[in-house]
Amino acid sequence: MGAKVPTPDERMQNMIDKLRLKKRDIAKLYKVFNSHDTDKSGSIENKEFYSIIREPQTLFGDGIFKLIDLDGSGELDFSEFVEAVGTFCMVSNSMINIGFILMHLY
Repeated sequence: MGAKVPTPDERMQNMIDKLRLKKRDIAKLYKVFNSHDTDKSGSIENKEFYSIIREPQTLFGDGIFKLIDLDGSGELDFSEFVEAVGTFCMVSNSMINIGFILMHLY
């Protein structure tokens, strides 16, 4: 299924356990992660984040990005990505439905 999925760190493993994700679910998430990592840096930068959520850049969106960038590095590693998906998205019937919902403040 492409590139090898990174070994989960403690935070990602906790989310995997909490959501009862299977290896195939993590592989699907990693495929999505890699498809949006357009510069192949191994992380999702702010610009790539907006590509995922299909929204224009806003202060509100920047705030969401900062919330999910748990280590404050200015980019999302795969562990942070899994944490964000588990926190803000729906997981049902072992199918991953990626869908960030942003409120429009304007």
